[in-house]
Amino acid sequence: MAQRKIEEKKNGNGANLGFEEKLWLAADKMRGHMDAAEYKHVVLGLIFLKYISDAFQERYDALSNEENADPEDRDEYLGENIFWVPRDARWPALQAQAKLPAIGRLVDDAMIAIEKENPSLKGTLPKDYARPSLRSSRPCPTVSALDTPRMQARRGQACTTSRQRTRQTSRPT
Repeated sequence: MAQRKIEEKKNGNGANLGFEEKLWLAADKMRGHMDAAEYKHVVLGLIFLKYISDAFQERYDALSNEENADPEDRDEYLGENIFWVPRDARWPALQAQAKLPAIGRLVDDAMIAIEKENPSLKGTLPKDYARPSLRSSRPCPTVSALDTPRMQARRGQACTTSRQRTRQTSRPT
C-alpha cells in the first residue's frame, strides 16, 4: 500500500520534490521513541532553519555577483524581506558539524542568534535540541538529510534540488 502511494506521487498525482524518501528515512531514524507531538516541533524547527538559511544564501550569492554590493550588509537582506542569518547559524556551518556530539547545542545557539538578529522572531524558535531526550536520537540525521535540497523562499517554488535548478536555468526561452 505504501509503495503504491509513492508510485502515485511519482506518476504526477502529487508533488514530487525529489528528496521525500531521504527526508522520511532521516526522520524515522531521528524520531526513535519520541512522541510524534514532540517530534514535529524538532523537525519543523530544523526545516525553518534550513529554509531561512537557503533564502539568505540565495541573496548572498546574488550580492556576491553585484558590483559594489556587500553580501555581509544586513540591510541588503532586510530590504528584500529575508531574515539575517549570522555566520555561525548558517546551514553550511551547521552541516559541517552535524556529526559532532554537540550538534544539539550548536542548533540551539543558531536559533538564539537568529532570534537576536531578527526581533520579529524573538521567542518563536525552538531552542531545546541539546536536551537529554534528544541526545540518543540527535538531530544529525535530519541536518544531513536537509543538506541536499535548496528550499526556495520566493517565486512560488516550495523546494528544488540542484539538478532541477540546472534544468530550469538551461531551458531555452
